[in-house]
Amino acid sequence: MVAGSIKEGLKMSEMPSVLAEYHRKLKAGEVPRPVRRLPKASDVRRAIREKCHECVGYERMIPTIRGCTGYSCPLYAYRPYQEKSNG
Repeated sequence: MVAGSIKEGLKMSEMPSVLAEYHRKLKAGEVPRPVRRLPKASDVRRAIREKCHECVGYERMIPTIRGCTGYSCPLYAYRPYQEKSNG
């Protein structure tokens, strides 16, 4: 069985045994380990920038984002257009 595929007609009651068999084969090296693709840094930066633009309503974006006071936002420390600190 390939990771992510389910045979037609597989019942929910059979899932635990199918998963247990897959995990056994995975540990034994009989099936390849699935690879997770990590997002590129540029994709992450773009997503953060777009969220900040949305948050400020797409108006006067750079100065508004630079002066952001949303300290409780989880992206606050990563927001774009921050002033460079010399320290």
